[in-house]
Amino acid sequence: MAEEKGKGADKKDDKAKGKDAEAEEPAEGEGEKKKKPHVFKIVLFSSLAILLIGVVIVVASRVASNQNDPYSHEDKPEKKEDEHKNKSILLETFDLGSKNASNFKLVISQGGEQHNVLCSIQLGYSAEYAKEKGEGSFSEELDKRKPQLREIVYRVLGSKKLEDLQYSNLTNIEEELELRMNEILEHGKIADIMFEEYIIQ
Repeated sequence: MAEEKGKGADKKDDKAKGKDAEAEEPAEGEGEKKKKPHVFKIVLFSSLAILLIGVVIVVASRVASNQNDPYSHEDKPEKKEDEHKNKSILLETFDLGSKNASNFKLVISQGGEQHNVLCSIQLGYSAEYAKEKGEGSFSEELDKRKPQLREIVYRVLGSKKLEDLQYSNLTNIEEELELRMNEILEHGKIADIMFEEYIIQ
């Protein structure tokens, strides 16, 4: 009898342990429910990260394109005709050569060496000025001031160092000549300086 009671007690203990074990082990449904929120969070954060990277790439590309062209098509400032020569407009020309010399010849000394500069220049001006004839017209003024205009060319070119006279700097020379010549002209303005010939030896 004692043994039977002991077995009965053992069975009760086993049942109690089994219930505790069942209570400790989560149900299959509960484990899946706990895993699903983790998977959902991972997918959500991954999507947000990809979206954020996409936004950063778009913003970076817009910034880069604005650096290449700082003005949008709508915001571009209008170019003033005075500041930028419109090469498509046909200009009247005036040859700056003299009776004795059609070209300009200069000798530039630098570093103990002498270099020859040979050039011929045409002045371009608006056709509107060409319509005016006679005394006080722009073309007459150019004729009268030709010695002064030639002197300006000699002074500007003669003041330059050899590296400043290189063909790559010709635009700067043209701009300076145009500015200096327009300072003395009263009946019109020179719109362009054109070098027909430009040689450095």
